[in-house]
Amino acid sequence: MMLAMVLQLVVFILLFGGIYFVIKKQRRMGVAMVKGRSRNWFFTLYICALLICAAAFYLIPGEQFNQTVALEYEAAFEAEEELRTLLNEGRYEEAVGNLVNSFTFDYFDDVVVVNAMYRDYFDGSVIVDATDELDGEMEAYLYMGRSYVDGFDFTGQINAPHLVVHEDELQIHLEETNISFANLGKEFTISQFMEDNDSDDPFGHRSSSSYHGSTYIYLRVPAGVSVESADDGLYVEEVKR
Repeated sequence: MMLAMVLQLVVFILLFGGIYFVIKKQRRMGVAMVKGRSRNWFFTLYICALLICAAAFYLIPGEQFNQTVALEYEAAFEAEEELRTLLNEGRYEEAVGNLVNSFTFDYFDDVVVVNAMYRDYFDGSVIVDATDELDGEMEAYLYMGRSYVDGFDFTGQINAPHLVVHEDELQIHLEETNISFANLGKEFTISQFMEDNDSDDPFGHRSSSSYHGSTYIYLRVPAGVSVESADDGLYVEEVKR
């Protein structure tokens, strides 16, 4: 980044010097009086244009507004099916690509009650893996499938659930996510008003499709600990090895 800025400065100085040299050699060009001093109007305007362009270059968004990557619906659906298969078979370590967060809690009770603390439901699954490897603690791994609208991935914009242990409950907390989308019917804004609009709708309305990936909580508990759901809408299942 620093090297690019230095190169731009060098090029600007060379351009400035070259233009100044040419104008000094060609006095026949129009001359204007600015504050009592002789200045070449062409030279002045050109330098102003260069300065404006140099300033505008740094105002153009760079990495902050990267274009989202288009996804194929079938590929995304198959990827989530593969994620679910890995978790159901206890191969959670192979699903690192969808891992959002992990939690470790001290826990000594015989029963864990999973409770969603928002909207009275949890749009995902809790997969329980009872293991002899744990004693006095439990581990929770949070996975999310890809979410997209009109083929564009917005998974990274979604607030992931946060897990908290309170007494005998594993509580699922979630901050609501508000996302707005805008989609142009054509590549350039001016093209929206061209006569060759394929749509019969004068307002350019078009259908849209979206998919919200599921959330999975892979819960590892000590052998002998029972995991229950606090609500019928929260689905708890065991690993099938």
